[in-house]
Amino acid sequence: MARESGVRTTIVSSDKDLMQLVVDGEIELFDTMKNKRIASAEVMERFGVPPSKVVEVQALAGDSTDNVPGVRGIGVKTAADSSLPSAIGRSAGTRREVKQPNVAKP
Repeated sequence: MARESGVRTTIVSSDKDLMQLVVDGEIELFDTMKNKRIASAEVMERFGVPPSKVVEVQALAGDSTDNVPGVRGIGVKTAADSSLPSAIGRSAGTRREVKQPNVAKP
């Protein structure tokens, strides 16, 4: 509602999950633990991707705080440096049927 009205918004939280909501000039975070404002540049510095890709990086790298296991062997740097976040974005609407193998029942 604030964004549609053109009101600049500051979300006061130290929760890094909220970094995905940052939009320069419109929405920023204020980290109370570090007493620091967070805009897109700070999100890029921390995750290596823009705010719109934070979810993909966290899904790949995992997040023990939120009980997200991630992909074994992929950390934040690898997730951000790879083409995986872009590939995930492109295939978000794609579905493929996975056939179950025929397994003999005991």
